[in-house]
Amino acid sequence: MAVQPHWEICPSCGHSLQPNQCSFCGAPLEHDDRFCPECGNPRVGIVCPDCGTLNFRSFCRKCNRPLNEFADREVQRAHQDPIYQQMIALTDELADLETKLTDKKDDSDVHNESESLPKGAVVGLSDGYKTLLKRNEVSIASPALRRESKIKLTLAKPELTETAEEYKEKVEEMQHLMQKLRPEGDTTPQMQRNYYSARKLPVLKKNVTKTPAYWICNLCHARHLQPSECAQPQLGGEWVYDDIITAQRVFEYEE
Repeated sequence: MAVQPHWEICPSCGHSLQPNQCSFCGAPLEHDDRFCPECGNPRVGIVCPDCGTLNFRSFCRKCNRPLNEFADREVQRAHQDPIYQQMIALTDELADLETKLTDKKDDSDVHNESESLPKGAVVGLSDGYKTLLKRNEVSIASPALRRESKIKLTLAKPELTETAEEYKEKVEEMQHLMQKLRPEGDTTPQMQRNYYSARKLPVLKKNVTKTPAYWICNLCHARHLQPSECAQPQLGGEWVYDDIITAQRVFEYEE
């Protein structure tokens, strides 16, 4: 893709576009400097020990792992950030409400008109969130954040309607907190990148496994817990499996 002259890092390949400036802290570099004289980071970048990606920033551009002391310090600040902590608490509430909405939709026997959640709703909170600040016309690359919800809500039961309304209120609260999430004071583009990278929201990971539910025999097509229950199991049959879904909320690189 085409890059602008004032851009510091290419958003496609992640390489530094300013060879005379440290991409980690912004300090000027001489042509023969192998390491930044201010922050000590290597001019040739840092390879992520997890995914092997070459980076010219403090957080891995692919997996967001902290790569140096700048990143570690910003992660610690994020743990003490009251706005960010409120957002973390909201992720759990939104995930629980979303599960209730999905379960109630699946269990409903009545299918009335459905309505979509508002544009910009946070779904699963698994895509991180949008960078809210640009400074000095420097493009700050960050993960994509929000996507339009594709969840359809069947509003046949009063409790489902109440849950949907509560979900929408929590979404609005999250969006309000996102607008308040800004670094304090006079910050450089490098500091802004670290600020938002350290405030990545938890990811809700779901795993689906198959477990045998029952066995249908070829003799009379009856359901059995085990093939041995059939009078003539040698005739064969077929196992029927259930999907078992387990969910786990994780913070990447939080130890």
